[in-house]
Amino acid sequence: MCSVKTFALVKGLLTCICVLLFSGCPAFLLGGAAVGAAGAYYLGELTATRNATLTQAWLASESALEELGIVVVSKERDGLTGVIHAKGAEEKTIRIHLKKIFDDVTEIKVRVGTLGDEMQSRIIFERIENYLTSPRPGTVHPKLPS
Repeated sequence: MCSVKTFALVKGLLTCICVLLFSGCPAFLLGGAAVGAAGAYYLGELTATRNATLTQAWLASESALEELGIVVVSKERDGLTGVIHAKGAEEKTIRIHLKKIFDDVTEIKVRVGTLGDEMQSRIIFERIENYLTSPRPGTVHPKLPS
């Protein structure tokens, strides 16, 4: 027979496990699937990996900024990485950093402002992703090389 002390210990342990499992981060509970589609926002920067060449991601980033009326201040790119610096509303700095992971896989990072602005970062990222997946009717879309 279990003592009252043992029962209380087991009950407390099960309670702790349930609290950790059911009140934790949704990404943890779903094995990371929750953040995969929209990118992960951490320490002021939105990061996602997409099936696109560096050139495709670069052209999509330029097109997204142009569509949003964001002024590009500087651009730098080589065969492995690319960085676009821009100025948005209220003179907020915008940085898009692209990094080639494989020939057809690129990491995209978007930061708005010094400390980060998640909402604006997601808006910019969504526009980049729109250009990577399918052009919207009525918009100027660069022909993305394969």
